[in-house]
Amino acid sequence: MSTTETLAAKPYASTPACSTKANISENEKWMSLAAGAYLGLSGFKQGGLTGVLSIAAGAGLLYRGLTSHCHLYDQLGINTAKPDMTAIPYEE
Repeated sequence: MSTTETLAAKPYASTPACSTKANISENEKWMSLAAGAYLGLSGFKQGGLTGVLSIAAGAGLLYRGLTSHCHLYDQLGINTAKPDMTAIPYEE
């Protein structure tokens, strides 16, 4: 089987690099949304190259907040969506 056939046989979403599961905490989500909105709006006020860069950064943060997914965290194996509960014993 060739490399092309092997790659075509696997669904794209099953690779770890393109996971879309939530991996940021609720606080990070809201901070990303707030910072993204601020950067986007201030970019429209500024105009020029600086404004465009602010809008782009704001759009990235808005995406991160709306999806609760950070691609950088995904690549680094970080997940703050569910805090480590090992310190609190689980009782039924």
